[in-house]
Amino acid sequence: MPIKDMLLSPTPKAEVKSRIPSGSFAMLATIKMSSISSSLPVAGGKVRWTSTDYGVMRFVPDVPQLDAMAQTSSKSYSKSYVYPLTASGKLYSVREGTSVSSVNLSQRDPRTGKVLGGCSFYSTHFAIVGNRVYFISKTTKDLYGKRNGGGHLMTARLPCSGAASKLLKYGAPGNTGTLKGVGGRLLRVVSKGDDRYQIREINPGNGEVASILATVTNKHRKFFAGTDALYWYEEAGSDSVFIIRYPLTGTPKAIVALPHAADDLYNIGIDEEEGKVFIVFRDGKPHFYLYDMASASLEDLPIDSSLFSTYRMGNGQFLMID
Repeated sequence: MPIKDMLLSPTPKAEVKSRIPSGSFAMLATIKMSSISSSLPVAGGKVRWTSTDYGVMRFVPDVPQLDAMAQTSSKSYSKSYVYPLTASGKLYSVREGTSVSSVNLSQRDPRTGKVLGGCSFYSTHFAIVGNRVYFISKTTKDLYGKRNGGGHLMTARLPCSGAASKLLKYGAPGNTGTLKGVGGRLLRVVSKGDDRYQIREINPGNGEVASILATVTNKHRKFFAGTDALYWYEEAGSDSVFIIRYPLTGTPKAIVALPHAADDLYNIGIDEEEGKVFIVFRDGKPHFYLYDMASASLEDLPIDSSLFSTYRMGNGQFLMID
């Protein structure tokens, strides 16, 4: 259903819970609101957007229902950005201050968008594992461009109260690579050159390397954390792409092959919840797929192309609403 056909009236709060059946698929995406409408229906009323506002939108195709779960206003003197994140069945919105590397992480009720708790810190990247967040503290430099602080592996309990704990100092062995949280385990994905990456399991108590799980090839350099596995993609020729699943044991395996227009593949996103894998990409036009691992079936979702996000971390997150 086109977005313009859904912009009818606000959804009253009393109807939100009853309108969305349990088990419904809900897509989440970052949209610059002025590109769609100056006013969008949300639970309990209407939110007005300016040309610099970003919003996390939730779309439930089965209802259908479109509403804003989180928003941020970005000004020329204080730029900010917001995107959705799901981890272990929980929904988060992440607001970043782009000029100062600040992160405001808010857990939200997936039905109402209400903030349930959160955490704020300065970081370049982070991962959520259970009820803790792990992050690399922002590196600071002196007037000569030399590092004079930050770069440590830190952790804090969610929701945050008090200072974060330092696990590994900058430069310590093992304090390298991108953080990922998969299946209640903390990982780091480390580049080894020539499109090779080492997947390491990290001891969540001290930040040190517990084991090396695998060394894999990924020329696209993008890894996606699912509930029970790590995902990436490999192109098969010029007109199809394999979605690769690695459940942290055995050998990574292609679970599905998807066709795409020759030589065009952009803005891919992958997420997994409750045995389902959501895959989005653009090859001249947006595509939204839901793959069921139990039945090995693939569904082409009827989602309007206007809800495809080209923004960083803006695509590929979803939840099954309880």
